[in-house]
Amino acid sequence: MAKTIRSRGLIWVSRIFVLILFFIPAAFSMLGAFLGSPSSSGTGALADLFSNYTMGAAVLTLKVGWVSTALAILLTGMALGWFRLAKSRSQHSWWTTGALGTLISIPHLSLATGLLLLVGDSGWLVRVLGSLFPGREYAFQLDHDVGAWTLSLFLGMKESLFLIYVGLPLVDSVGASRKIVNSLGRSNWTSWWWVEWPQVLHGLRYAIWAVLGYSICVVDVAVVLGPTNPPVFALVLWDWIKDPGESTQALVSGGALMLLALVALGVFGWEGALWSLGRFKSWLLSKGKIGKRPLPLSPMLLFILFTLILSVVALVLWVFGDSWTIDQPIPPAWTLEFAREGVSSMRGTLIQTLGLAVSSALASIATVLLWIEFDSRAHTKIATTAVFLMLVFPALIAVIGLDSMLSRVGIYHPSIAVFLGHMLFVFPYVFLVLQQAFHQVDPRLALVAASLGKSKTVFLLKIRVPLLKGSIAAAFAVGFAVSVSQFLPTIMLGGGDWTTLATETVASLSSGNRRWVAVYGLANAMLPAAVFLFCSLFSQRPEGSTCR
Repeated sequence: MAKTIRSRGLIWVSRIFVLILFFIPAAFSMLGAFLGSPSSSGTGALADLFSNYTMGAAVLTLKVGWVSTALAILLTGMALGWFRLAKSRSQHSWWTTGALGTLISIPHLSLATGLLLLVGDSGWLVRVLGSLFPGREYAFQLDHDVGAWTLSLFLGMKESLFLIYVGLPLVDSVGASRKIVNSLGRSNWTSWWWVEWPQVLHGLRYAIWAVLGYSICVVDVAVVLGPTNPPVFALVLWDWIKDPGESTQALVSGGALMLLALVALGVFGWEGALWSLGRFKSWLLSKGKIGKRPLPLSPMLLFILFTLILSVVALVLWVFGDSWTIDQPIPPAWTLEFAREGVSSMRGTLIQTLGLAVSSALASIATVLLWIEFDSRAHTKIATTAVFLMLVFPALIAVIGLDSMLSRVGIYHPSIAVFLGHMLFVFPYVFLVLQQAFHQVDPRLALVAASLGKSKTVFLLKIRVPLLKGSIAAAFAVGFAVSVSQFLPTIMLGGGDWTTLATETVASLSSGNRRWVAVYGLANAMLPAAVFLFCSLFSQRPEGSTCR
């Protein structure tokens, strides 16, 4: 009886924590947005909300979301097809566990900073071109990129890595189709693009929503690579939030509703486009017009990987390279002076970043383990859908809601607020990693433990956790990387008391000093990458583990 009471208590503790972490803040933010909407604040605020400047930013935001998502899906289809059709997957395991995992762990902000130092004004590419073709001026003004093509291409490249990582387990589930297609005289690539890939794409549906939502709501990457006139709508809303004047409060509420509407419109528009493509595919099949030539796979994938790796190399050049002129392709000499100055000046920031990342990752792992172990509802499709919706929900609105909730209940403290803000974004990724691993453990082990009189808590600590130590290490690496990349929760909830590598990287952009931008960007990249490589040592399933 006592064990049953304790189990039910843990169930409700985990449920209430999940509600407090996301759903209640979301409700607070939406309620505040509706109560403070511009319609109740006069026609002036309403006119500002629907001005040509704001509507131009909204249209640009949808364009960025759709273009980046389409590019990410195209690259994902190519990469998964290459992996699916590889003769020996063991030869390519270095790519999936090494290069892919490391690039995923590097925050968007760090890669965006590296890309800025690569192709931006006076960047590495400009210097290389200037040395190869002297006498010409090369200038890439990213803030004048009116169509936000640089931002769209970067998001498509980076988010494709996430989709590839999520889609890899789905590839093995569509293997029976190829033999049938081959028996009809079609090639392996025809089988992949026309039969197998649509099945994998259906399994990636919620992950694609998450990518689309992130691309529409991104702030820190848009600060680095986005245009300024007009900017994307998330930056417009961010400027309103930073304005302490009372006249902008109605704009913040209305902007939050508009951002949510943009996400919903983006998702519905994307689903409509996929439906239209499906109908077009059916028409092609009915006419027998099946393409026989594969898409240009290798050059595009190599270009993407090459660009992302060069972005990291650009950070290294600006950190360790000595003074170099515009006509020199690489620094003439190397120095550790800037790296030493950066390490000495960022010690406090580094400690706060590590503390937030470790604590939020461990707390999320503990919450997920308790929820999945003791609550059968955590294994349902509804729970998985709800977690994916947490990724789709606009980050700005979620953070505003968390701040409002903590202030209204009277428990607001910068440390508590920042910690919960980081958990708000770490928890969904940790859940997705551990939920899949839970299903691989033989369920008969729980029955054996119960027949021996052992409680679920004992089974969790003595049997489940040791079997899942590889997955827990992977979840910790993912959660750590997500926390390190968080900019909005820290800057909005910290009250100036908290600084992390992400916030300092964005702040260094305003100084115009490429050295400091590179120092913080490289530190922000290497920290999660080092943790990922360390945790990968424990991510291999040990021999003798009891899994299905």
